[in-house]
Amino acid sequence: MIRVAIATGVWKRPEIFAMFAAGISSLQLHFNGRLEIICCVAGSEGYKSRQMVEAYNNFFYTEVPNHPLGQKMNAATALARKLSPDYCLMIGSDDIIGISLMEKYFELIQRGVDYAYLTDCYFFDTRTKRGLYWGGYVRNFNRGKGAGIGRLISKNVLDRINWICWPPGYDRILDTAFDKQIEKINCSKVEINLKRDKVFALDIKSSTNMTPFELWENSSFTDGHKILFENLPNHLAKLIYEPIL
Repeated sequence: MIRVAIATGVWKRPEIFAMFAAGISSLQLHFNGRLEIICCVAGSEGYKSRQMVEAYNNFFYTEVPNHPLGQKMNAATALARKLSPDYCLMIGSDDIIGISLMEKYFELIQRGVDYAYLTDCYFFDTRTKRGLYWGGYVRNFNRGKGAGIGRLISKNVLDRINWICWPPGYDRILDTAFDKQIEKINCSKVEINLKRDKVFALDIKSSTNMTPFELWENSSFTDGHKILFENLPNHLAKLIYEPIL
């Protein structure tokens, strides 16, 4: 069975991590027998964050300083390496990968694609209950570039970059750092557009996010309830829309 390691970092916001973990658990259940999905988490709050992470099935933890962020994410990938996955999926601990998108990844894995990335994303704000759709980068220097969420990368490519996906010097622009590493090698790549391909991924925003929930370039507000309940299992959509705080 193919093993996929989800690599992420966590900092505070236990209520958001509970949503994230529920999303991973939903994927583990749906793909049982087809994919072995494990989750490798780099945390920075000692026993508190370790206890939070290891409460979930097939979740693994490593302690590392919260800064620099690139080094923290590399620590999650290094942890994954020890567990010998066939692929790694890089997401934030406030991201939800829909079953529809994971099915798309599974199809690409079966085809042996080395690298897949998203070019757009949906967002939900837990305070205002508003949704937002971002259509992707549109400026000349970044048009068509991958979003931070949902980068699927094969062991073949990871071995060739020594499992270091975020080189030093780009800690405030992690997407650029990742692109710099991938551009060093030749590999098969597939672009996924959520809206075009009718698949789903979500970035959950809250009061402590690095990026405030507001309109930015190439984005528009949408119905938050609709994007959750039309694209996620009902129990997961309800947990995100009506969190128990």
